[in-house]
Amino acid sequence: MLKVVDDGVSITLVGKDKNPLFMMASGLIVLAVVVAVVAMTMPVKITIGVMAVFAVLIFGFNIYKNRLQYQSHVASGQITIKNHAFITNGQHIKLTNNAQITLTDTTLIIADLGRSWHISGFETDKERQVAKSVLEGKALQKNEQAIRIL
Repeated sequence: MLKVVDDGVSITLVGKDKNPLFMMASGLIVLAVVVAVVAMTMPVKITIGVMAVFAVLIFGFNIYKNRLQYQSHVASGQITIKNHAFITNGQHIKLTNNAQITLTDTTLIIADLGRSWHISGFETDKERQVAKSVLEGKALQKNEQAIRIL
């Protein structure tokens, strides 16, 4: 639901928050059990090969985890969007003038200073368009039933 506030808009996001690390970590735990079983039942050469593959997968997981430190996903809750700024989960983010704001199918992607925010959970395409316009600094005019982007 979109509400026009004094200096921007407030949007209620209705998506589900995802944690991509949870599924990968769960897979690594299952794989660790498989490696333990292989280590107890197979010859040494096979065990060393399986452990090497496991070590490479853990290394890849750590690289992916470090990349996600600079990327935030917001899909539920309340987000207040203002001119080159937004507030979500109690965190106030001020964007620079060089921030890149793009729309994909269901996500608003904001990239600024090496960090990115992926905002999804919008009820309609109109909410995404209004959010992008307000972030870019376009003025809003509130009528009784419609919002016009100037």
